[in-house]
Amino acid sequence: MLMELHCHTREHSPCSRVAAGALAAAIRNRGADGLVITDHHYLWPAEELAELRRESRLPDDFLLLSGQEVLTADFGDVLVYGADRSISPGMTSSDLRRSYPEAALVWAHPYRYGHLPTAVELMNTDFNAIEIVNPHHSEEENRRAVADWKRWGYRATSGSDIHRLDFADFHPVWFDCPIKDMNDLVSCMKDGQFSPRIGRYTLQP
Repeated sequence: MLMELHCHTREHSPCSRVAAGALAAAIRNRGADGLVITDHHYLWPAEELAELRRESRLPDDFLLLSGQEVLTADFGDVLVYGADRSISPGMTSSDLRRSYPEAALVWAHPYRYGHLPTAVELMNTDFNAIEIVNPHHSEEENRRAVADWKRWGYRATSGSDIHRLDFADFHPVWFDCPIKDMNDLVSCMKDGQFSPRIGRYTLQP
C-alpha cells in the first residue's frame, strides 16, 4: 500500500499554497493509495476529513488521514501520527514521546540546511523512523541521508513535503500491511512494515 506521509494544505498551514482537495486529487493521480495530511500543529478532526472527502468526491478505497508536523525544542520538526489532539510547538522530543506514547514519531527532513545528524541522534529511540528523502533537502543532503541509512540500518521513511500543486518530486512510503485507519498505520510503523521510496537517490553498488 502506497501512502504519502508528509504534505500541507493552505487551509491549516500558512506555508502551503495548495487546497486540500486539489492536493488529495494530485496525490491520487500519482498512484498513491492514500495520504496523511500533516499540517503544522493542526490535527484535522474526523468530521472535517469526512467533509473534505465528500467535497472532493474521493473514492472509498482512497485513504484520507491526518497527522501533524510539530516543532520541537531540540530536534526541529517531527511528524506525529496517531496523537488525539493538535500539539503546540516547543516541547522536547522526549516530552513528545512521553505525552503521546500511542503515536508514531518521525524526525522530518533532519539534513536540511546542512545539518549533519550524528548516529546517536538518528538512532534516538523517541523516533519510530527518520525521514531520509525530502524535496527540501538538497541533492547532496538526500544522498547523505540515504548513505547514512544504508550504513546504520535504522527505520526510515520518505516524504514529498508538498506545499504546492506543481510538486515535482514524489516520495511516498510503501507499507507491507493493509491500512484502513490511523491505528493500522501506527501499528505498521511501530512494527517496521514499511519502506521509503527514494527514487534517484538509490546508492550504486
